[in-house]
Amino acid sequence: MPAKQTRPRIELSAEEMEKLQQLSVSRTAPYDQVTRARILLAYESGESKSAIARSVGVSRPTVDLRVNKALCAESRSPYGI
Repeated sequence: MPAKQTRPRIELSAEEMEKLQQLSVSRTAPYDQVTRARILLAYESGESKSAIARSVGVSRPTVDLRVNKALCAESRSPYGI
């Protein structure tokens, strides 16, 4: 049986989480920012990338791209705001 892999976590402060939560339900923010926020919140809550893609309505490569960018940019603002 293959060993279970642990995936890297996106380190977000309470302030960043609050901003992402507000952005994820915004009706006036640009679509790409809302989508990015929904992807990052779902990833942080432990959902699989495939499940995130289905629930947000994007492709799996899009989820990979957004998560990888956030992981690489942790020292900067990971959600691009």
